[in-house]
Amino acid sequence: MNRQKDKFTDWLNSEAVQKRGWSFRQLADRAGSTIGTVSRVMNQHQDPTADFCHGIARALGVPPERVFRKAGLLPPHIIGDEDQDRKNELLDYYESLRDNDRDTAVALIRTLYEQRGPYAAELRPNQEEERRNQ
Repeated sequence: MNRQKDKFTDWLNSEAVQKRGWSFRQLADRAGSTIGTVSRVMNQHQDPTADFCHGIARALGVPPERVFRKAGLLPPHIIGDEDQDRKNELLDYYESLRDNDRDTAVALIRTLYEQRGPYAAELRPNQEEERRNQ
């Protein structure tokens, strides 16, 4: 079996069946697909197509790029460290937001970061530059 297919079907099973409790029929209905197509993809008898991946993204409410990468239709993000998947997930969500929502997301992350206490404030990027500009 193809390792990329294994990873995709494991991921899709986790997202749709385990986390949401959907059957293949429910996934197919939400994705605008057929149960036959979902079953063939999940059993690795058919490769996921671009249309299938778009439908899955819609059904799961995730950025299409994430589904395409999981399905092997786009190259994976460059792996640089063990936390890369979470960074990629944040980036995928960020890129799917409207501009004003992106500003809100950055403000929320900044607030979380700043609330971590004095140690986090010491590590904040460009802190010295910010002090000079005040």
